[in-house]
Amino acid sequence: MRLPKRSPIERRNFRQSSGPNRGREGWEFRCSFTDDAGSQCFGVSNRVAYDGQMVYATEQRNTSAVGAVLGSSKWFDIDGEADSKWCPAEGQLVIALLKKIAAAGVTNPDLFIISPFRIVAQEMRRLMEQETALLSALEVDAYEWGNNRVGTIHTVQGREADTVFLLLGAPKASQGGARSWAAGTPNILNVAVSRAKQDLYVVGSHGAWSGLGHFRELARSLQTIRI
Repeated sequence: MRLPKRSPIERRNFRQSSGPNRGREGWEFRCSFTDDAGSQCFGVSNRVAYDGQMVYATEQRNTSAVGAVLGSSKWFDIDGEADSKWCPAEGQLVIALLKKIAAAGVTNPDLFIISPFRIVAQEMRRLMEQETALLSALEVDAYEWGNNRVGTIHTVQGREADTVFLLLGAPKASQGGARSWAAGTPNILNVAVSRAKQDLYVVGSHGAWSGLGHFRELARSLQTIRI
């Protein structure tokens, strides 16, 4: 078995391993997750993209600054109105979570806010630009964050952060085609999940997404918090 084509960082994070009882080659996950978040995210990537052939290699780390405030990886289940794939209520929830982080004294957090959809990333970036007090409290540069920390899933491919907010969007019943596109290929979800070194927070409609394609694995792996 050959490792599927991945980014340079992803290729570095997987090491071929074998054992006397292994009928097929496996892959050892070399990312620096904490045990809890790591095993959750590892399990999603392993089942979705690697056919269960990776072997989890635990590397203990201290809890991330964001994880200490928000807890372990989870799915924030929120249903909001939307005129497009962008759901303002989802964006406002991300802002509320960031304000909670800032109120706890966290500054310059190592995180990404990513989405499968360009319009969601664009609108989230615009929303962040309006939050001058929040950006000041977090001690981050508005331009740097807007351009390097908020974007589509593929804009952060090859990079990692301690924390990832996965902003789903497309909550309307009529947007089933967009959701099926995002959930139908393992690459989109695998890239999103594997960007997180420690914590993954999904924000979006559990009802709209959890039964679709590879997002079933994500739903099974994360605690759901109804908003």
